[in-house]
Amino acid sequence: MDNLTVVIPYFNGGATIEALLLSIPDTLPVVVVDDLSDKPFASQRPNVTVLRLDKKGYFAGAVNAGISATSTDVLILNQDVTL
Repeated sequence: MDNLTVVIPYFNGGATIEALLLSIPDTLPVVVVDDLSDKPFASQRPNVTVLRLDKKGYFAGAVNAGISATSTDVLILNQDVTL
């Protein structure tokens, strides 16, 4: 899994995102793509990078932005699941 990044499209998912991040091993890089949530998402986890879109991308746009931000294989996870 050295060549894998988790991409999480995110919008106002404050109730579920922390459980998801806790279920992902710290060794995996994570890109959370904030699709203009009412309150911008921030994370203190060292393996998490947050990208905030400058215009609404919806699910597909957020996924595409996350994929563009990495050069590895990707695993897309919805914000309300756990790994």
